[in-house]
Amino acid sequence: MNLIVFWGFNAAVSSPHMWALAKKARRERGAQIIVIDPRESKTAKSADLWIQPMPGSDVALAYGIINHLIRNDYIDTEFIKEWTIGFEHLKAEAGKWTPDRTEQITGVPWRYIEQLGDAYGTLNPGTTMIGIGLQKCDQGADQVRAVSFIPALLGLHRGFFYGSGSSFSVNESLVSGKALTEKIPKIVNQVALADLVKGGEFKFIYISCMNPAMTLPNQHAFREGLSRQDVFVAVHETHWTKTAQYADVVLPAPTYLEKEDLVIPWGHNYVQYSKRAIRPVTNSRSEIWVMQKIAERLGLTENWLHEDAWNSVELALENALEGGTFPSLRSGEMLTLKTKPKNNYSTPSGKIEFYSSIAAETGLNPIPIQAPLYIEKGKFIMLNSATPEYTSTQFQEVYGAIPAVLVMNSRDAERQDIKEGHIVTIANERGQVQAKATISDTLPDGVVWCPRQYEGLTGEPLNCLMSSTPQRIGSGPRFNSTIVTVAPGINLQVDHITK
Repeated sequence: MNLIVFWGFNAAVSSPHMWALAKKARRERGAQIIVIDPRESKTAKSADLWIQPMPGSDVALAYGIINHLIRNDYIDTEFIKEWTIGFEHLKAEAGKWTPDRTEQITGVPWRYIEQLGDAYGTLNPGTTMIGIGLQKCDQGADQVRAVSFIPALLGLHRGFFYGSGSSFSVNESLVSGKALTEKIPKIVNQVALADLVKGGEFKFIYISCMNPAMTLPNQHAFREGLSRQDVFVAVHETHWTKTAQYADVVLPAPTYLEKEDLVIPWGHNYVQYSKRAIRPVTNSRSEIWVMQKIAERLGLTENWLHEDAWNSVELALENALEGGTFPSLRSGEMLTLKTKPKNNYSTPSGKIEFYSSIAAETGLNPIPIQAPLYIEKGKFIMLNSATPEYTSTQFQEVYGAIPAVLVMNSRDAERQDIKEGHIVTIANERGQVQAKATISDTLPDGVVWCPRQYEGLTGEPLNCLMSSTPQRIGSGPRFNSTIVTVAPGINLQVDHITK
């Protein structure tokens, strides 16, 4: 690769193995690294070029780049004719994004957009690494769609990375049971779960492999729902988490060191059997054991509910492995997973659809549209993302609590009369959180940043500020479109909900 673009992807923190490979490509082959991020992240500090758009303006930025690529004849017209649909619609929309308009919405000087466009056009082939955080905002799905179009215009099949799971030939429906029963389970949107739980939608809640009393949006509503007297909460957990504190019963689960496993990778295609390192040190039981015992107590007799888990895994991997067999995988060999052809597209047309036929049929925008960006005076967009020591809310028993800090730039801090180390109150209509201010000019005006999923100085969860309304396309979360006020001082009158 001659060009590696990390778009909303702080790889140096959240994907150090990918970041190491990118630096190796730059060191050994002269690849150029460009980072697009509203915040000057650790990755941005080491980039050859850092582009700093306003949060939520990525569709506009992508169209500005596409306009530049088309006008400067960087596009691959033969590839577009053979492998795409709707180019005329994309060209018409991109043509509306003049330098002045793109600058106005994104806050990025046009000369940098030109530099980025020229890099895409002259350093081909390249790859665009799209971060998960790019999708976690009001129009996250459209942002990812718009960015993913750029490599296709340059003649690249799947010239971007967002996740590799769907490229493997693993029969996941066998593991999940979907392929083994005609019963259709009720599935609810996790983003909207707080409202459902608060409303008493469920009388029994079983929680495993997650800490939703910290990680879900709209925490006050969710915790209020867990605390209902007509709700029984069971938590199967390795640690005494915040969620465990809301449980009626806590079942001990083994850690990853105490059980065998097989993990389908996210950013590569290598797979290896994980042996357990030690025998369980407590009277814990695996998730599979507990589920099978519950099925037994409920009188569920379908054979597939009670079969050996590794038999299911072997069937799911029947045509998915390269370089060996399932027995050799179980013996400890590292194998690779077969990947589908790069020109295998799951669209109705079997091609890259700049103009989405499915979106058009369902009343959604067939091409990405940049929504208006407006922040009321005195308010801020709050971003939150991962920090090096923690995986979600894990490892706080090792490194201590996730720091309750809020980062803002010096200009905003001066306007708010906030100094380094001041205690501030972050608030909106859903709640308030107290944190310690850090002044850093790594953010644009009107934007603040917090480590994700912490508890504030008075115990309030940061995610009490987040909306539980799913995105219209894809039903994703809106964490990085959270609008807040930030004021000096602390409000100690906080009501805590307990079971």
